[in-house]
Amino acid sequence: MGQSRIVRRGLYPLLIATQAVPIIAIAAALVIWLGFGLTPKVVIVALIVFFPVVVNVLDGLSNVDRDAISLARAMGAGRARILLHISMPATLTPLFSALKLAATFSVTGAVLGEWTASTTGGLGVYLLEQNSRLNTAGVFAAILLLSAIGIVGFLVIAGIEQLATPWRTRSTPRRLPFRRRREAARGAVAPSIKGESS
Repeated sequence: MGQSRIVRRGLYPLLIATQAVPIIAIAAALVIWLGFGLTPKVVIVALIVFFPVVVNVLDGLSNVDRDAISLARAMGAGRARILLHISMPATLTPLFSALKLAATFSVTGAVLGEWTASTTGGLGVYLLEQNSRLNTAGVFAAILLLSAIGIVGFLVIAGIEQLATPWRTRSTPRRLPFRRRREAARGAVAPSIKGESS
C-alpha cells in the first residue's frame, strides 16, 4: 500500500470499513463462521490492533525524507534497496508507537473475544461471572490483572523499540547535577587562567 497508490486506494477503504462496523457484531459473525475456540479470539484481536498499526506505518512511509530517496536513486539504488535501507528504518518510530497502542488494545480485544467465543474459562469469562455475582473484589482483581497484562505488553514493546532504534536513545552525555557542573567549570577555567599568567 505504501508503494502503490492503486493498491492503497483499493484496500484503504476496506480497512476503514472494518473499523466502522462494531467489533461485537463482527465477533458474533466470526463465532458462526469459525466456531468457538482460539481462532475467533485471535481474529478479533487482529481486527482491533491491525488498523492503527497500518495507519501509522502508512503515514511513516508517506513522510520519508524525499531528499534521501532522491540521493539514493541518484546513486543507483533500486526500489527494493530504498525500501529496505531508507523507508523501513524511517517508519520504525511510527511502527513502534502503533505497536505500543496495539499492546494495550489487544487486551480489550482478548476480553471481547472471550465474551463471545470462549468455551473455557479466562479472565474475560471470570470478569463476567464475578460481575453477575456482584463480587466487587473479584471484578477489580480481574481488572487489575488485565491492566497489568496491558502494561507489561507496553513495556515489552518499549524495550524492543530501544533495541531496534538505538539512534533514538540519548547520544549526548547526561547533565551533571548543578554542584558538579560548577566544580567541573571551575576546574576547566583554572588551568586556562594559569596558562595565561605563565
